[in-house]
Parts: sequence; structure tokens; C-alpha cells
Amino acid sequence: MDKVLFDRIRNDYPEIRFRKGVKFLFRPPKTIVLGPEEENDSLVLAHELGHYLCGHQDFKTEIERLKCERQAWEKARELCEKYGIIYDEKIVEAEIDTYRDWLDKKSRCPKCGLTRFQTREGKWCCPQCDL
Repeated sequence: MDKVLFDRIRNDYPEIRFRKGVKFLFRPPKTIVLGPEEENDSLVLAHELGHYLCGHQDFKTEIERLKCERQAWEKARELCEKYGIIYDEKIVEAEIDTYRDWLDKKSRCPKCGLTRFQTREGKWCCPQCDL
């Protein structure tokens, strides 16, 4: 990761705790885990910082998770402008696609294969098997 960029972000957000980990992620309320160096790590850091700035704490449903991911990427777009990071729409959409694909698999009923729905409490229900 670009040290000058990282130092600038750390100075702009002294309340955030940054630590090393196996992958980039945001741990509410104020920790960003830095994954290994990769080609687009500055963009991913902007995304994780976006979670913090959006006030993301928790979610009950997977649709809420997807909404949080989209919001964090939109906030990352603003941060990229501020910090001179290249915002690559293809990378962003590929990242969001991983959540969409995961949600598609998660929503399939393991018994009958129909698409399940999730209650507001987060419980998955199949319209055929659970009703």
C-alpha cells in the first residue's frame, strides 16, 4: 500500500484503529483490518473506510448486507476523488457480484431448490418446505 496515502488517511481519521489481517475488512465500530498488499488495495481501503463513514454497525438480513456494501462503495467513490485513488467500476462491480452470487446460493432451499425469503429477523424460509 502506498505509505504516503495510508499516512494521510490515518492522520485524517485518528480515531480509527488499523491492524494487519488476512483480508481487508471493517470491524465496527472503529477498526479497519488491512489485508495483504494487492494491486487495488488503496481502492479496497477506501471501501472499508466507507463502511466506517456510513456508520455501518450490523445487519439482520442479507439484503441489508448488500445495501451496506453498495453504500460503502459509493462512499469509496468520494474518498477516491479526495485521495487521488483510481475508482475502477469493473473492480467494484466484480466485488459486489461476489455478494450477489453468494446471496443467490444462500437463498436456494437445500431441500427443494426453490428461492427462499428472509424474514426481518434474518431467518430463511422456503415457501414450499417451511409453510
